[in-house]
Amino acid sequence: MTDADESVDAEGSCSRRTALKTVGAAGLGLAGSVVATGDVAAAGPTAVIEADALPPEEGENVTFDGSSSSGDVQSYTWYFRNNESVGGGYGEYASGPSFTESWANYPYSVKLEVTDADGNTDSAVVDFFARPVVTPIARIEEEPATGDPDIRTFIGRYSSAPRGSIESYTWYYRNDGIPEDDFGKYADGPTFTEQFASGYQYTVKLEVTDSRGRTASDTVTFQN
Repeated sequence: MTDADESVDAEGSCSRRTALKTVGAAGLGLAGSVVATGDVAAAGPTAVIEADALPPEEGENVTFDGSSSSGDVQSYTWYFRNNESVGGGYGEYASGPSFTESWANYPYSVKLEVTDADGNTDSAVVDFFARPVVTPIARIEEEPATGDPDIRTFIGRYSSAPRGSIESYTWYYRNDGIPEDDFGKYADGPTFTEQFASGYQYTVKLEVTDSRGRTASDTVTFQN
């Protein structure tokens, strides 16, 4: 690891981090490495980039903040490039201490250039890869019946979130034998127990939401 203020998980995700005058560890170039560039005068500014958790998912907003840059900074200019674009260079994108943007599924470099009152400049670069969106996986299992066969218990704890964690479970069901009957919300939590009238077909649906706000659902149909 470098002296950059960062933590990296098994997927290369970085917590809110500071891009200092360092180079990222080998192999992490697409997950948030940092390269310092530019000629810095002895009394010139020092460019610093702070960013939300990296890498983002495709379409997810990321805010880049340069307000921790030091020196008598008078201007902030932001550039970025798509590193898969043949011959693509940096294009000027925004000015000001920070900017927010969402990203398609490509590797990018974001550069901040700061200028002080004497015209001295410095720059810092953050490299990252916007990952494809991954949704959670909803899974319904039914516990074996005990006692009254009309009482059924369904569990959703085997649902999973490849990125993050499952934050909520919402249960719905409908009587398939009643044409106008639609799914109604009946319970929250990882388990759902209900007594169903006999002689009908039912569909139970579980919707899960993960810590990134992504949702998924699963259904099970049975004859009672």
